[in-house]
Amino acid sequence: MRVTIVSLLVLAFVATFAPSAFADARAEAAAKAATKKSLADYKAMNYGTAATRLQKALATCGTKKCSAATRASLLADLGVMQFKKGNKDDATKSWSDAAKAQPGVALNPAYAGSSDVQAAFDAATNPGGGGGGAGGGAGGGAGSGGGGGGQPSGDFAHTPPAEQTVDTPLPLYVEGGSDAVVRVVVKYKGAGQSSWKRIDLKKLDSGWGGLIPCADVTQGSLKYYVQGFDDSKEPVANNGDSRHPYTVAIKSSIDGEAPHLPGKDAPQSCEKSSDCPPDFPGCSKSGESAGDNGDDNGEGGEGDEGEGGGKKGGPFKRVWIGLGAEFEFYTLPKGSDLCYEDPNSALPVNKNNMYCTTQSGSDFPYRTTGAQNYSICTAALAAAGVCPGDAGGNTDGGITPGNLRIMASFDYAVTKNLLTGARVGVSLFVYPGSAAVNDGRAFSLERLYLEARGTWVFGENPLADSSIHPLAMLGLGAAEFDAHQSSFVAVCPESTTATPAGQCSRPTAANYQAAVTGHVNVWQTSGPFFITLGAGARMAVTDSIALTAALRINASFGANGLVSTFGPEVGAAYGF
Repeated sequence: MRVTIVSLLVLAFVATFAPSAFADARAEAAAKAATKKSLADYKAMNYGTAATRLQKALATCGTKKCSAATRASLLADLGVMQFKKGNKDDATKSWSDAAKAQPGVALNPAYAGSSDVQAAFDAATNPGGGGGGAGGGAGGGAGSGGGGGGQPSGDFAHTPPAEQTVDTPLPLYVEGGSDAVVRVVVKYKGAGQSSWKRIDLKKLDSGWGGLIPCADVTQGSLKYYVQGFDDSKEPVANNGDSRHPYTVAIKSSIDGEAPHLPGKDAPQSCEKSSDCPPDFPGCSKSGESAGDNGDDNGEGGEGDEGEGGGKKGGPFKRVWIGLGAEFEFYTLPKGSDLCYEDPNSALPVNKNNMYCTTQSGSDFPYRTTGAQNYSICTAALAAAGVCPGDAGGNTDGGITPGNLRIMASFDYAVTKNLLTGARVGVSLFVYPGSAAVNDGRAFSLERLYLEARGTWVFGENPLADSSIHPLAMLGLGAAEFDAHQSSFVAVCPESTTATPAGQCSRPTAANYQAAVTGHVNVWQTSGPFFITLGAGARMAVTDSIALTAALRINASFGANGLVSTFGPEVGAAYGF
């Protein structure tokens, strides 16, 4: 019993006063592995990946599973990655926490070779001490921030303009930044602006170049800094930050040579010319919002030309292919004797040029002879006592289902808002007869659907923004427009003359023969040309997948005059 009590006391003492002795072996091993892998990430300039890896290791360590030295080492390394990503405030906090976890913690020698990192680390871990470390970073490595008012430096080779004229685009050019850089963003703040804006630089010669739009080049001091991003959208290179930017004096006139991009003339003032070098932001445009603190990067890429958008200012795909469907409703006119044709011209006598077909799709009446046409029980024959009633093909009129169309789509994004393209598809539920086609009152290509279309999507960067944006569209094309209603018909026994052979209205007559009855479809056809207007909404599910829904109104015209239809359209498209 005495041994047991002593053992418990010993264990309690050790647990209380030596927690590092109980560090979790697995957590320690995971931390060491993360430290090793993050160094490889650092060398590859994958700072975002390294930071995520170290943060996971810290979460695994918690507050008790790793030794103080291990946690301090992880925090110090994390601060390096955050600093290289441009998140200087986060880096300072991580380094401060590292110093609290283990006073006197040193920077990993693999990272200490970067003077700006070492200076910032020294300043964060020893904020009150010795002018040697922090002061050296401020004077010699302006990219680390610090006082003294010097211009920053960093991963890019860049010579900042000393001055620029008011209302004139400001050219900026950088080189280097490692092979991992696929996008370069300049974040800037003009005189009197409360928040940061951004522009994407374009590939130019051996570097990246672009213009800060003249709308933001106002008298005073313009501040900016540069960030480079890899293909995972992580910042992997930077010159300056929001707290330590470059500064350019913007004046009413300048003394020296006007700044310009390599191989290009200096841009003119927007008061003199609205022309800017091709493929760069326009003179009259302003950059996109980068947030109050400059931490909004958008997503960049082709087409990100700085027309606004904040978090909605990511890339958009230029080419979109997809599938769509449209269902139409047709306002069918009311009428009677719609199947009867002129005996001389064989054209419908009704003013709307409506045609009849049997339920199987054949022309009614058939046109090989006029016998069936003569025998239709029209209102005139009913009045003459030949037929038992008017059964020559009638419609009640009103809104009737029309065509269903399935179409393939192709669109090209001319701007962030404007898509132009074409639709090619098939029309279902079309007029099945041949009489209207032969008479030139139905589309001879039957089911083919062709359309050229322009679509305007409203919003700041709607082709990449995952929220829903309204759209408007205008199209011009060729297609068949059809609708039908079913109608009861009666035909007296046929004759080769204009007089029925039997009086089917008089059962007691010697020559009586019962009328033949049935149902036909009464069609109105239109086209082949049409104009369509529509309004609806578009949603980018991802930057490559979009869904659309719209209500469209069609005006078809041709031999049958002008006929309107309306209906919903839905579509899905893939961008690349």
